[in-house]
Amino acid sequence: MLNWKSPPLAKPSAQSRCAGFLKRSLLLSAKASILFFSVMLTRSAQAQEPATPDRPPPVSQKEDRPKVEFAQKAGEPKEISFDDLVFEMEKGGKFERSMLTEKILQMNGEQIRIRGFIRPAFKETGISKFVFVRDNQECCFGPGAALYDCILVELGGEKTTDYTVRPITVLGTLYMKEFKGPDGNIWAIYRMKNASVE
Repeated sequence: MLNWKSPPLAKPSAQSRCAGFLKRSLLLSAKASILFFSVMLTRSAQAQEPATPDRPPPVSQKEDRPKVEFAQKAGEPKEISFDDLVFEMEKGGKFERSMLTEKILQMNGEQIRIRGFIRPAFKETGISKFVFVRDNQECCFGPGAALYDCILVELGGEKTTDYTVRPITVLGTLYMKEFKGPDGNIWAIYRMKNASVE
């Protein structure tokens, strides 16, 4: 009678052990990924829920942050542009003080700083008075020009400046006083005194 013996079990090779370890690692990694994405989806759904009386919106939302406005420091000149001096007036119409806005009237007597151009004149050096305009076009002063596009500037003390085609910054006290041209019409309403060119 033949005696059959079971063959001895072969020991797993190093290659098969590595393959098993890799398989288990991939399985654990997949489970971790699924758990991570489940948590992220839950948080995303909670964030998109509309605000209710019991659930106020997050304070981190940009629109809920208070707006901070920086006020002008006391004693410092007010930084303005010619746009701040504009008021409603029909071209060729008659000027009346009632046309000036409350914002413009509040600047009367205030020290301001404004940027613009010196209007060309006969004198090019040692200038103590000049017409200060919005741009370097000759249309900003005189008949047909907008009254808010020019300022009559008088430098303080013995200060003078020279003509330049480049823009300059003028610091001085703004006030309102009508100036009539040779034709009897008002050519300017804004003036600056005790001014200096920066």
